[in-house]
Amino acid sequence: MVATDVKRVQVSLAEFRDLARNQLRKATAEKDEGSKLFGEGLAEEAEKKYVECLVMIDAAKSVEALKRGDFADLRGKMEALELVCHLNLAACALSCGRFEQALEESRIALSMDGRSSKALYRAGKALLGMSKFAEAAEVLGEASGLSPGDRNVATLLAKAKRSAREVSKTQRASYGGMFSKSAYVLRRTREEEQEQAARVAERREVEGKLKDCMQSGADLGILDRWVSGGTASLDDKERLALVRVAQRAAASGRLDSAREREIVAKNGIGISGSVDEEEGCAGSAAAREAAIEQEQLLRVQALTAKLQEGGALSSEEAEFLQAFRRDEIERLERQLAGAGLGEQDRMVLEGLRAQEKRYRARATELESRSDEVESLLKRLESGRRIPVRQRLRMDELLSEERVRLEAKDDDQGLTSVEWKLLRQIQEHQEKKKKDEQARRDRLEQSRQTLGGGVG
Repeated sequence: MVATDVKRVQVSLAEFRDLARNQLRKATAEKDEGSKLFGEGLAEEAEKKYVECLVMIDAAKSVEALKRGDFADLRGKMEALELVCHLNLAACALSCGRFEQALEESRIALSMDGRSSKALYRAGKALLGMSKFAEAAEVLGEASGLSPGDRNVATLLAKAKRSAREVSKTQRASYGGMFSKSAYVLRRTREEEQEQAARVAERREVEGKLKDCMQSGADLGILDRWVSGGTASLDDKERLALVRVAQRAAASGRLDSAREREIVAKNGIGISGSVDEEEGCAGSAAAREAAIEQEQLLRVQALTAKLQEGGALSSEEAEFLQAFRRDEIERLERQLAGAGLGEQDRMVLEGLRAQEKRYRARATELESRSDEVESLLKRLESGRRIPVRQRLRMDELLSEERVRLEAKDDDQGLTSVEWKLLRQIQEHQEKKKKDEQARRDRLEQSRQTLGGGVG
């Protein structure tokens, strides 16, 4: 005998089996009615039926007897029906443009069947609607692997990949050209490396004479860092300690040649008189600037390689490359106005100017869309009735515009007008998200109410 939650009475296992079968039939009927409504375009009404079906299944599964081995057939059918309902709820949410809810239902379905290509497909579609193109492509790629002949999956996968490439392409277009080929950066890096190597060789010429005048092990550590990295690798206190060592070396006659005195002055540790001290400070500043420039060039090289491999830049990385390009244009223009430029550097300058021109043209194009999108937002928030298909298309356009603005923000920053527009879109979508959450809460309350009635 077993106690059920349905009638609160003692029934036999045979009687419980009949009750469970009847509950399964009723739940299946609710699911079928929901599918009929969905086929008629009534997604929200269909959603209620799927929720009712799940409530009935939950009520039956809550009975301990259903966990027995001899009820495995019924339990399996209920779990299969439960999976279908979550897949169908994902479809309902997608048809209403509630992408986050669709993604959540798809994830529940995947937790029940990790190889469900339909769940992966709907998760990918939800991610695409949320403008998470790279994630959508990854999920849809899994779905394609499970269902290689499914044309719907293949079509959506192609769209996701194309959208992901477009976002990456925007950044490559901004920072490509001369930089993406890396020849210019490599040449600049090589020149810096050669200059650094020459400086190290100079410092090694006087290393032994300075070492003879060391008074502590700490000074030896400072000297080693100075030889390998110049004063850029020292703080002010350490540089002054090394200046004192150089002064002792000069006083003892160890630094007696003009070249040796020139080396220590040029490398940031001038030893006597105001002139040497000024040269030392200038050398120190120059060494620090050279070290910073070397570090920047190496970072540009790494980021351009990242773009070539199809990666996307973070906001900070995009800002760094944009600033680097502008600084390079200014540096080359100063050099052109002064000593002049060689043919190769002149070509680089022309390429960078062309990139900046394209960049500004895209900025103008994006700004021209501001009025159109702002008008769209006002219409959506006016409270006037808008047909579902048209509303979905308007939401899609807003999502696309948000992606464009955020990509531009990553690339080069936004104007005040664009910031205002992006903020308006974000606030509209956040409000929509909250409304969807409130709706889900109401559905959950409905589910609990129905569950209480069944139990």
